[in-house]
Amino acid sequence: MCVVGDYAHESIPAQSKSQKFTAEERQKINDLGEQFGCHTCGSKDPMSKGGNFVPDHQPISSWVPDGTPQCLYPQCLPCSRQQAGWARQLAPIMRPLYESKGK
Repeated sequence: MCVVGDYAHESIPAQSKSQKFTAEERQKINDLGEQFGCHTCGSKDPMSKGGNFVPDHQPISSWVPDGTPQCLYPQCLPCSRQQAGWARQLAPIMRPLYESKGK
């Protein structure tokens, strides 16, 4: 159950649920963002101070047990912030669904 946007094209594998990314991961996400735009809204402007797209974990990290395979998609900062709000609210519902899927 990924929540990829209408503009999702390519992703890279996530190494973990961590929000710490290597320079190589950031560069690959920025390259994908420049080529395809934000996977949610399609914007090719990351709208961040540093000019970087946000590496968005799919499936959403707060929903999945540790060790669940995830991919990273480029996302602009406004879409990332909006997603963070509703993803947090839905986590108590979604996490048990993912946990039961793994059993």
